[in-house]
Amino acid sequence: MEDGYDGFLYDIYRGDTYLGQTCVTDAPGQPAAPVLTPARIEREFRALDWPASDLQVQPTNGRTLVNLPTNLFTTNTEPHRRTLTLLGQRITIEATAVGWTWSHGDGTTRSTTAPGRGYPHLDLAHTYTTPGRVSLGLTTTYEGRYRLGNGPWSTIPATLDVVSPAATLRVGEARPVLSTR
Repeated sequence: MEDGYDGFLYDIYRGDTYLGQTCVTDAPGQPAAPVLTPARIEREFRALDWPASDLQVQPTNGRTLVNLPTNLFTTNTEPHRRTLTLLGQRITIEATAVGWTWSHGDGTTRSTTAPGRGYPHLDLAHTYTTPGRVSLGLTTTYEGRYRLGNGPWSTIPATLDVVSPAATLRVGEARPVLSTR
């Protein structure tokens, strides 16, 4: 009860999209405007198009050898921001990559909180033991935060996973050959 009038709080949807809440009372005048809620902001965070991480492989020619380390890493380390208007309010949503799950294509995966680094660093090196073609995968986990106008940042309590396009890698064998030359 506000201003001495009883009322009912309703969630407002357009199709499957949640727009906010309004209170309908027996008070004279217009009902209250929809309210921008954290749940609505979280839905927008999930609906926005966040970038897939670039899956970097070394050696860079799409080939590697069994029993030698193959280095994996990504350069997706900076926060990404989107500014939009929700229910008439300017909001900035920021997504930061905080985790990566690497699928090596041979049945093994590795989850990390670091993006790896290029050669000579072999932070995320993987050694294949069987020749053949493998399909590498990378899933990036983003955490989000938001702010209304120029106000303080607030954390979005959910994370979001974005899958990168697969990369094909040919794993070969090298055989030593003695030569008299």
